[in-house]
Amino acid sequence: MEFNVSKCNVMHLTRSKTPIKEPYYMHGKQLEAVTDMKYLGITIKDDLSWNLHINNSVASANQAQGMLSRNTKKSPQQTKTNAVNALRPRVEYGAAMWDPYTQENIDKIERVQRIARYIFNNYSNKSSVTGMISKLNRIPLYQRRVNIRLCLFYKIVNGLVAIPTDTYLSIHHLQPKT
Repeated sequence: MEFNVSKCNVMHLTRSKTPIKEPYYMHGKQLEAVTDMKYLGITIKDDLSWNLHINNSVASANQAQGMLSRNTKKSPQQTKTNAVNALRPRVEYGAAMWDPYTQENIDKIERVQRIARYIFNNYSNKSSVTGMISKLNRIPLYQRRVNIRLCLFYKIVNGLVAIPTDTYLSIHHLQPKT
């Protein structure tokens, strides 16, 4: 397979304050060094933070929600709900890898669910978005991410994905107390 050098980049992944950034060459040409790149739909930063990916995901979901709200304004509540549910993958794709740990990022993602106000056509500042989300029987997005991680862990432990458990996990079986 031939690589197109003009489409190849190099990214130095490190959290070091003084990284050593050596140039990389392919076919005699120096590869462009980048600070972030999209790989399989996930934005990876050179400092290994997920802020940019989360910002991009939230912006994409908000943009799509804006389009939906303009085009389904007079639709029944169930149609709006179905349309909004179709957008959920925009903020969940690859979540087992990038699940945020900072409250700021968790809150950014959870704010995407404020579209519930649109579904119920209730924009009063006295109404509870949490209550509206509950009426829709929606699990909070942070809980869905926990479930995604648990499903992946189950698959890893049971050999359903190609991740060698003996390299990364030490499984101890508990003996029942007698």
